[in-house]
Amino acid sequence: MNYTDLKIKSLENRHNITILLFLADNEPSIKTDIYSAISTNPRMPEKLNELDRAGLIIQKTDRFENNRTTVTLTDKGRLVAHFLKEIENELNTNHELIIDHIH
Repeated sequence: MNYTDLKIKSLENRHNITILLFLADNEPSIKTDIYSAISTNPRMPEKLNELDRAGLIIQKTDRFENNRTTVTLTDKGRLVAHFLKEIENELNTNHELIIDHIH
């Protein structure tokens, strides 16, 4: 496996996972809503562009609505977000209580 070309690296940058999870619960969203909910970091547009290049989101700018950009998940993005939610749920599960209850 070539670890330098992994597609999953697009999720490594700060906020990218959070953006996908936010969109899973709030799509479609406009860019400013994403920024307000997650971060006002000036690099947020770059993060959205990276997720767009990875095929996880689609950004659509409406020239007639003051250039407002709507962001939605692609089918692949929805699938990735679903798995990320599953991982988040697993990380939030207290396995010690479950194991103690079984014994």
